[in-house]
Amino acid sequence: MSNVGSWIEWTPDLSIGVEKIDEQHKELIKRFNNLAEAVFDGRGKEEIGDILHFLADYTVTHFRDEETLQELFGYPGFQRHKMIHDQFVSEVQTLITKFEAGELDTELVVKTVDAVGAWVLNHIKKEDMEIGNYLKTKRSAEGQGAQGEAFGERPARQPAAAPPRPAADSAQKTEPPRKKGLIRRFFEWLY
Repeated sequence: MSNVGSWIEWTPDLSIGVEKIDEQHKELIKRFNNLAEAVFDGRGKEEIGDILHFLADYTVTHFRDEETLQELFGYPGFQRHKMIHDQFVSEVQTLITKFEAGELDTELVVKTVDAVGAWVLNHIKKEDMEIGNYLKTKRSAEGQGAQGEAFGERPARQPAAAPPRPAADSAQKTEPPRKKGLIRRFFEWLY
């Protein structure tokens, strides 16, 4: 194994501010670094299957999570962003098809390294950061409160509230119980 270290290092400037999405990005970077390290050590052909299988799952799960978040908050660049995701899914599928057809050669390894590396450096740093900036603006405008959950923040545990007491005066108005909002449902689904 070489002593090169991380080929792409996770830095705070890659964070879009949504814990779940950031964790998925970190895993992609980790997998890319493993593949790049294997290629550097002459083991690229041995490791290519692992990254391709990971990408097959990743593109479904991660893109679904990211696109749901964009739709939920009305991200104006959603359609364009989805189109970029679809193009990457197609590119990954082409690489997987070649791998499964036994077309395992240096060119396939290099194309995979290039595709994943470019995705991290270009897509996350540019496209996904636009989403992150939009969400931060949206978050500031709407206040943090319970909506922070959709941004990957876990609410602080509150002690159980005492059961409500019957109102002494029936004319006194009581607030209806809060319904779970769309953001809370998304958070529950995501985690």
